[in-house]
Amino acid sequence: MAASLIQKTESASFYAGIAPQRHVEVRESLVNDAERERLRAQGYMQLDHVLAPGSCEELAACVEHLVEAGVPPVFAFVYDAFWDLFDAIARGIGPPLGRTLQVLPDFWVWRVTAAKAEGGWSPHRDYRSAVVRGADGFADRLNVWVALTDAPRNNACLSLVPRPSDTAYPNLEVDPCAGAVDLPVRAGTALVWDANLLHWSNPADPNAKPRISAAMTLERATTVSARPSSFQERLDTVAMQIVRYEPYNLTMSPELRAWARAASALRQVRSRAARVVPR
Repeated sequence: MAASLIQKTESASFYAGIAPQRHVEVRESLVNDAERERLRAQGYMQLDHVLAPGSCEELAACVEHLVEAGVPPVFAFVYDAFWDLFDAIARGIGPPLGRTLQVLPDFWVWRVTAAKAEGGWSPHRDYRSAVVRGADGFADRLNVWVALTDAPRNNACLSLVPRPSDTAYPNLEVDPCAGAVDLPVRAGTALVWDANLLHWSNPADPNAKPRISAAMTLERATTVSARPSSFQERLDTVAMQIVRYEPYNLTMSPELRAWARAASALRQVRSRAARVVPR
């Protein structure tokens, strides 16, 4: 059973059979003046109708197909469609903030359902040391979370503590209820925040449909894009995420955790070998 799951996750033909077919449609003008100011002053902004309804449905269906096959949702990042989504958002929000943004190989996909004793992640910051901020007040590293299904207040909506209310920023030790705001959203909405902000997911409604979402980190561009191109590179990058966020993913099978650790170690060996200059 475990061997067949690992074989499935490493099979390009498996993913080809359930690949998204629709081109991802992202609205071109994403940031208005009010949201730009909220990002500067509060550390977060909400961008409605970023993703067209058809694209939401296609990406959510892809996640459902993976889960039905026993494969964790984060493996959706083997597909161009999920990288295309965040590349497009980076291009859409960068210029209004006076930045060129690039995607980092730092992402996750959730399918939150209380019926399976699953949930979103508890209060956390994605970076413990302070993110660099420009003279304009904008952080150079941002989290972008996209709802692929509705995330109402009673079904795993996100909450965060705005920067002015976050007395411990950027340290973890803070009461998550102090000054927190709930952010219920409709499918196709993107939430963007300073990567140091304290944030978490609220409980899922046992009677509601699963809440599906995807997130990625964007950073002020300093190098060429880190977007992996080959299937193997993307599998390796997925493995890195499983290892990085292992404490938050208590429902993932031990077999996949072990696979991720082995794949990440092998990737590091290949990377070191590639840097060796022959004499």
